[in-house]
Amino acid sequence: MSTQEEYGPERALIAAIVRQAVDDARMPAEGAALAREPETHKIIADAFDFLFTDRINWFAETLDLDVDAIREALLVTQFRRCTMHEIPLTKDRDRENRKRHNFRENYERYRESISIKVH
Repeated sequence: MSTQEEYGPERALIAAIVRQAVDDARMPAEGAALAREPETHKIIADAFDFLFTDRINWFAETLDLDVDAIREALLVTQFRRCTMHEIPLTKDRDRENRKRHNFRENYERYRESISIKVH
């Protein structure tokens, strides 16, 4: 059995954990979403702490990814609007742009509390 086959499910699980942190970082921190989930601020802060501190290092290393490249790609994508070339359907593109907006707002809100360096 190859290493890829042997560690496939574990790698998928680790990737899902990182993906969940990104999704949590893109949650709305105001309005109706906050009323539905009173722990929203804690969830978002924890996501940014995970993504922008050494907590993510083991996960990135296990996935054979460079942690700085992950962070840079995350910031680059989240700090620009999604275009029709990325997502053709307007409804889906609008949803993605709202999530990116949430990320930017949350980034500004939480970065100082966890010492995120602005690029």
